[in-house]
Amino acid sequence: FQIQSERYFFGNLDKNNNKYYFMDLEARYTVKENKLTFSLSGNNLFNTKTFRSFNINDISISKTEYRLQPRYGLLKMEYRF
Repeated sequence: FQIQSERYFFGNLDKNNNKYYFMDLEARYTVKENKLTFSLSGNNLFNTKTFRSFNINDISISKTEYRLQPRYGLLKMEYRF
């Protein structure tokens, strides 16, 4: 069982919301002496839609905005021969 979480905050650089929360989850179960594995994972569980990155230097401020993949889950089965 594994949970990964991250938080980003960019201060008051923009009037928009500059707080970002991310969480992924994975649960894994192994049977048959490491031959058969089931896993369930979920990504972007907080369903964050965009991520804005800021670059500030002496002569300019630039902002890059990324659209993110929406929340999704994956059920997986692995079998080793």
